[in-house]
Amino acid sequence: MIRSFEMKKFSVCFLAILLLFNGQHLLAKSKAKYKAFKPSRAGDSVFLKSDSKRYRYYVLEEGKAIYLDVTGPTRIKLRTRADLGPVKSGNYDLYVWEGKELVAGRKAESSKSKLTLDGTDEHVGLARDIFFKVPGGKHTYSISARSEEIDKFYLRFYQQKKSKKKAAYIPYRPYDYSKETKLKTQKSEIPYYLVEKDGGVRLKVIGPTKIRIYCRASFDPTVEDRSKFALGVYEKGKSIEKFTGIAEKSEKLAFSDLPDLIPSTLHKFYLDVPSGEHIYEFKKVNSPAPNLAVRFKILEHTLGKKK
Repeated sequence: MIRSFEMKKFSVCFLAILLLFNGQHLLAKSKAKYKAFKPSRAGDSVFLKSDSKRYRYYVLEEGKAIYLDVTGPTRIKLRTRADLGPVKSGNYDLYVWEGKELVAGRKAESSKSKLTLDGTDEHVGLARDIFFKVPGGKHTYSISARSEEIDKFYLRFYQQKKSKKKAAYIPYRPYDYSKETKLKTQKSEIPYYLVEKDGGVRLKVIGPTKIRIYCRASFDPTVEDRSKFALGVYEKGKSIEKFTGIAEKSEKLAFSDLPDLIPSTLHKFYLDVPSGEHIYEFKKVNSPAPNLAVRFKILEHTLGKKK
């Protein structure tokens, strides 16, 4: 009965290890970018050489451990190379533990690579990588290797680079405007709002947030093919911002309901909105263009927030 229980326990543990070993390959296929770093509690290090390049690796003795302190959430990549010595190839198991929990592991078979131990002609093993996720908070991991053929390993540590999330903007309609027009494209018609020298478009917004302004100057027969323009932003009659540009006629686009006017190529401006509610008025400033056509987008994650 005791033997049966021990066999069952061994089978469960073995299955868990296999799942962990196989699961690392899913992380490896991601397109995440990693940056090498020095573990705070790393011991001896060596340089491995590839042509003129040298890479720092940390020494791991078989049966011993390297400890790694990490603050999550993040992802870690461990690159291992076996010190094969006089043998041509060898097998080993690599383990990552947090306390008594096996976090990641890998069975690896290695043969000699082109890299050499700096200052020698000794070729080290091919790179074998292992990946694991680090949840939020501070964690300490122990990394060890087991092998009947290899006594020493070289480890290089990488941490996933933080990706810069692109800010998401969504369409934002002015609460007051004099005239709306449509810009014809190959796929659709896009609404724009006309700005004259005395105004014509007002925007109500709650900050802090950021507004993306899409602006096109209009051309009629009296305006040169290249023309300066300025879009003024006012709050309570006071000028708070002025955006300028040089307009050129668009060769492919047209206003659907303004046949006598030609839109310019697109200009994008950004307006930072401080805390609180604001009403902005947009005016054409010192521009030969008959009017300016504008539309707006707002940072999606700030929409609807009152601060």
